[in-house]
Amino acid sequence: MRWSVVLVMDLTLARVDFKIATFTYKALSSGQPAYLRKLISPYKPSCQLRSSDQSLLTIPRTILIIGQCAFSWSSVFIWNSIPLSIRNAPTISIQYIQAQVKNILLLFHFFLNLAT
Repeated sequence: MRWSVVLVMDLTLARVDFKIATFTYKALSSGQPAYLRKLISPYKPSCQLRSSDQSLLTIPRTILIIGQCAFSWSSVFIWNSIPLSIRNAPTISIQYIQAQVKNILLLFHFFLNLAT
């Protein structure tokens, strides 16, 4: 495959991940849209752990690989991969959060592409 095709495909995936992360942030911060908010739930361990205060979400179980394409799974996976400083950012503005998430996801996809 040519590098230009790989780069375009990688940027497309980063854009999709960015939109999913943005929808997840909006659902968590404002509870809107309600139908997306119902699909994600915060991680609550049964005992005190270091991960208790990291704003993680519970990853739902899937039987088939295609279940990982659903918003309920992919949004949680993407949200949990974002650094803690962005997940716990005060609600300064949605533009600030979007810029930070976009930078992280582009770097993640770029380095993932270099490793393969």
